[in-house]
Parts: sequence; structure tokens; C-alpha cells
Amino acid sequence: MSDSLGLETIKGARFRAQRLRDARLFYGWVENLKDAMLGVTIHGKHDLEVNDALQFEIEGKHASVTLRAVMRHPALQNFAEFGVVEAPRKTAASKAPRIRVPHMTALLEIDGAEVCGRVVDLSISGAGIELPVAVERGANLVVTFEYDSKRATCPAEVRYCRADEDGTFRVGLQIGDMNRVESARWMMLFDRAA
Repeated sequence: MSDSLGLETIKGARFRAQRLRDARLFYGWVENLKDAMLGVTIHGKHDLEVNDALQFEIEGKHASVTLRAVMRHPALQNFAEFGVVEAPRKTAASKAPRIRVPHMTALLEIDGAEVCGRVVDLSISGAGIELPVAVERGANLVVTFEYDSKRATCPAEVRYCRADEDGTFRVGLQIGDMNRVESARWMMLFDRAA
């Protein structure tokens, strides 16, 4: 199954899933897809149980995948395995995918102070960042992303800021227009991280 889907297309990609019995939504990251088993990390607390059926939508780097799967084993913290029960459908990516990036940092200039954050995910036009402080929605910032000793500095607008259970803040940024040099650096950094 993974060969026909191209595992590299969805590994590390963000998923959204809806439980069929009550229409509850879940989201997180695809860890693996092998031998009709889908391994995912689920964001936040969940009440999933063995035999729960979910419809998954996965936005990969080059393709979108839709599939139906059933939880096969009790979740270990936020990791869960699902057995794929319906042939996956693959289509061209309909929007810029959000890709998890575990080792990227961001330095934000907020009200004249520098704040360091951890980049959770990236798309070509935005980023999800975990910060120790709240940021006002609509604020315009300058962000320097660093990954694998490479840097790119971008203007960004805060699209949302919400508190997480651990006291940090999840901030969604939309990347603004850049000059030719910074745009090239951003594209190189994104391609390297994705």
C-alpha cells in the first residue's frame, strides 16, 4: 500500500480526521503508513477507543490522501495505530501543505524585544510556532527562521494566538512579501525542512 501512495508524500504531513460515530474532529501528524497500518500522533487530549472508525484527510507535500481507518490498539499517550479499511484515494495537493519540522527555531521581534520560539509546522506561506508569551492577533512582526545552520528573515502577520495546556502559546503566522534575496533564502529553507 505505501508504495502506491508514495509514503514520502504523507509522512510528516498534517492530518485532520473525523470520527464516524459522533463527527468529532481530531488532528495531528502522520508518522508512518506501512502494510495497511497508519501510525499518527494526535494533538492534545483525545477520547479515541479501539474500533473507532475515522475518515482521514492528509495534505502531503505533493498530494492529498483520503482514507478510512479503524483504531487497532489502545493509544500510547498521543500515538495511535489505525488499520486502513478502505482503499486510499490520492489527488493532487489542493493547498499548501503544512509540514512538521521538529528542529527549527524562530526568533521574533515583538515590541522591540527578541523572543525565541519553536517552529511546529511550516507551509510555503505560513508557520505554526510555539512561544512562551502571547502575541496580539494582527500584529506585524519580523521573524528569523533557523534550520540546519541556514537562516531566512521574513515579515509575518499573526493570524491567531491561543494558549496551550502547558502554558505556552501556539501562534499562527502568515508570511509576508519579501525581497528577492530573502524570498530565495525562505524557499531554500522551506525545501530543506520539508
